[in-house]
Amino acid sequence: MDRLVPHAYRKYGLYVNNFRAMPLKDDGLKPVERRILLTTFMVAKDSFKKSARITGTCMAKFHPHSDAYGTLVQMVKQGFIEGQGNWGNNLGVDPSGPAASRYTEAKMTKETIDMAFNLLKHVPWQESELDDEPEYLPTKYPFCLMGNEYTQGIGFGFRTYIPCYSKEDLKKRLFWLLSGKKGVEPIIEPITDCKIVSKKEDLQTILSTGKGKIDVNGVISVSAAQCKVIVKSWPPGRRFESILNKIPLRKQLENQDIGFIDSSNGQNGTAIMFSVLKQRNRDKIFKECVDNIKDAVSGSITFETITVDKQKRVEVTSIDEMLVNTYNIYTQANKRMLVSEIDKTNDAILEMNYLEKIKKPLTDVLSAQGSKLTKESLTPTIKLIASKAKVSEEIVKELITKYRIQRLLTFQTDTQELNDKRVELQTKLSTLDKFVLDQYR
Repeated sequence: MDRLVPHAYRKYGLYVNNFRAMPLKDDGLKPVERRILLTTFMVAKDSFKKSARITGTCMAKFHPHSDAYGTLVQMVKQGFIEGQGNWGNNLGVDPSGPAASRYTEAKMTKETIDMAFNLLKHVPWQESELDDEPEYLPTKYPFCLMGNEYTQGIGFGFRTYIPCYSKEDLKKRLFWLLSGKKGVEPIIEPITDCKIVSKKEDLQTILSTGKGKIDVNGVISVSAAQCKVIVKSWPPGRRFESILNKIPLRKQLENQDIGFIDSSNGQNGTAIMFSVLKQRNRDKIFKECVDNIKDAVSGSITFETITVDKQKRVEVTSIDEMLVNTYNIYTQANKRMLVSEIDKTNDAILEMNYLEKIKKPLTDVLSAQGSKLTKESLTPTIKLIASKAKVSEEIVKELITKYRIQRLLTFQTDTQELNDKRVELQTKLSTLDKFVLDQYR
């Protein structure tokens, strides 16, 4: 029995890595994130719906483990889903949590639909614990590289911490990669409310390897005349208490040389104002306060872009690799879409041709029968029409079943518009790369 424990523990660890902690390389989403986005698309595509309804549907259809409201909150904060109500914030000294799911509402953003849902039926679907779900979302860019906050997760022997960028910067980088790295390399910076002070080489290392560290300084505003310092940001991953616990700053607070007031709000963002309380040695205290705060809000961010692939292998993935991989997947989804549309157009043209063939024989037969078509006369009538039109009985029966008789007689069978559409689709398919890149542009 003891020998089974390590195997069971390892199996659980692999489950955590693949199913909970690490995003999929193909779309940059953890399973629960993909399921919440999918459910929001299904339930709240066009209008706001109660969050409880979205999370309840997700639990009933895809994710029986929990209502995943925390993930919905995160997707709203990332900007992938639009929210109404109190969704909490991470501002100031004490971040506030969201209201309960019965008090908030959510809706899928048009931008997210355009980004990842227009080709949803053209990607492979797989059996889930409950209903079938897509293996991945056909997105233009990995979700973990977009948004407002870095993606993180702690798994079995791995920790992932992935930077996010603006979509415009991701597009610049992707186009440079697709060009064969011709021209000036765009060294894009991760989104942060701090000032990045690292060299370009450090930023490039993260892009090309998926691993690296950048140095940042928090943003402060200094008013020497009023002896006040306003802290507007500090390195991500830290709580405000860690800044206060910097020994020099803590000493000044304990001695009541300085004090602070949190005036952060949703309109102005984070704004924690430190001011000198003592009049004696005021300038000296203020100078030390500024130096101490600058030191306290400076630091570094270490990134390690760890993802899982379709074979459930955990690996460090470069930003560049993720961008190109997602582009290739998105291109293949477009190819499947175009092929499907061409097939449907061909079927429609063929049907129009059959309609044109049976229209006159149908008119002649109905005229001979006094425009009456009964159950008893249906089968011999179909045989007669098929013989006159030189079309199979199955096709005639299918068309008569699909359309009303009156509509069959008046149906416009001009295929010029459909032929033009087919030529347009075939042109897009033959110039697939241009068609896809135009969507990115």
